[in-house]
Amino acid sequence: MSFELTFHPIILPFLAAFFISMALTVYAFRIRNNVTVRMFAWYAAAITVWELTSVFEIASVEHDAKLFWTSVKYLGAASAPVLGVLLSLSATRKSHWLQKRWFVTALWFWGIATMLVVWTNDWHHWYWTRTYLSDDAFDINTEKGWWFGIYAAGMYVSITVSTVMYLSYVRKAPGLYKKQAYWFAIGGFLPLGFRLLSDFFGVVIMRGADQVVFLMLFTVSFYGVALFRYNAFRLIPVAYDQIVHQLESPVLVYDQQHHFLDANQSALNLFRVSLTDSIGKDIKELTQVEDWSAYEGREWWHTEGEMPRCFQVTRSELRDGIQLLGYALLLTDISRLKETEARLEALNREKQQMTADLAHDLRTPIQIVSGYLEAMNDGMMAPTSDRYQSMQRQMGNLSKLVTDIMVLAKSDAGDLQLSPETINMADLLQSVAADFQSAAQAKQIDLDVTTASALPEITVDVGRIEQVLQNLLRNAITHTPAGGSIRLACERRDGAMLECTVADSGVGLLPEHLTLVFDRAFRVSADRSTEQCSNGLGLAICKSLVEAHKGEIGVRSDGINRGATFWFRLPTSA
Repeated sequence: MSFELTFHPIILPFLAAFFISMALTVYAFRIRNNVTVRMFAWYAAAITVWELTSVFEIASVEHDAKLFWTSVKYLGAASAPVLGVLLSLSATRKSHWLQKRWFVTALWFWGIATMLVVWTNDWHHWYWTRTYLSDDAFDINTEKGWWFGIYAAGMYVSITVSTVMYLSYVRKAPGLYKKQAYWFAIGGFLPLGFRLLSDFFGVVIMRGADQVVFLMLFTVSFYGVALFRYNAFRLIPVAYDQIVHQLESPVLVYDQQHHFLDANQSALNLFRVSLTDSIGKDIKELTQVEDWSAYEGREWWHTEGEMPRCFQVTRSELRDGIQLLGYALLLTDISRLKETEARLEALNREKQQMTADLAHDLRTPIQIVSGYLEAMNDGMMAPTSDRYQSMQRQMGNLSKLVTDIMVLAKSDAGDLQLSPETINMADLLQSVAADFQSAAQAKQIDLDVTTASALPEITVDVGRIEQVLQNLLRNAITHTPAGGSIRLACERRDGAMLECTVADSGVGLLPEHLTLVFDRAFRVSADRSTEQCSNGLGLAICKSLVEAHKGEIGVRSDGINRGATFWFRLPTSA
């Protein structure tokens, strides 16, 4: 077989098409900054191979050489339709089809099978039953076999499908993207359109060679204009797919007539709509918001189907130059921020309340002591033992209040120092209970201590845990009426924890107060607010001291006048 070549003027347009396609291929491969550009690069490479082999086919002199280049041509001729379909899927935002293996495999099976049938045609003659040269054609003439019909049908179906996808996208795309979509639609339709004109109306633009090959130049060129003239497929901008569609914040796009055009997954989930079913519908119908412009720069609450969520609304205009095309709506979830603001507001109110309460609690003993001293100094009151004892009690209350404030301040600063030592918790409970027996007997309260046998030793700051027990026991005696009962207990829980409880038969707690009693300065009612514990810091201190030991504290109550059980758990040392 001789590969002798000769020149014919008809080679020139095919040669020009080859160089243009090759330049687009090289340029696209150099960019390759997104899936669509990479798909275009491979598509342009297939067209380049198709056009180059067509040049060699036309320039070859002998029959066998022409047949050889015709067979090689199907590297591009069989792969270009497949790559064209994949490109159209990516360019019209249907790239999820690229993830379906059965679909992609079926396309490539058709293309690769065609190549194999062509290259083995001498054995079976499925593609061409006869090949020959003629005086009126520069490429090889063939009599078609049955597989050629499969190839031709597949090629025209692929061109038709791609064109329909582009035209469909033109219909629903916002004005910003219509120009790019038109370039794709026209470029994809050219080969099919001219083939129809040729077959049904005898229109021929190039005699002696396959005009479809030449027209592929216009297809790849039009695609290149859409690709490079409009910033790497603004039809589906990389920034849009990689940033907007991956945003956790909902984003919606709608035109001037308030027709829904697009949304990311977060927005679809929020409004419980489907992208394909909602395009073109009124944005008011989908979001149940009459006028989004009224919320611009403001907060919008969404409550349907889940916990209330608060969004900051940002509405941006979409313009093509000076023409307003539509709007992009960004909903920034600020629910956590609103919750934080609410907590800070509550803490601020709590701080103000605690400051007022502490000022009152500090003023009371100071006024009493100051009044006694002033009266004694003026000779209006004789100094007696009872009066000195009263002043001493008030100074004790004042000292306790200052100590409590210091404990909480150190706890907040993380500077609460512990002096751990190993003790038996049963002994500590007995010791604390003994200190309060006289106070309990004065109110005819039965104070009992119950501990499980063989309790493990525990390593704690004895003074701090004793303070916790004292605060809990003092509260229990204060809020238990005469004739009631209080039980201290200690037992092992979950193997690694030791639980101490102080259960009384007193005034009890409402269910809504169970999670609030450990807040600073919280007062449940007048029944649980007496002079003995008016500052409201006792339980807050208990919580800080237990948590400093890596433990936990809580309360149980069946309601008012049904008693309360305060408990705390500490990790054991064994």
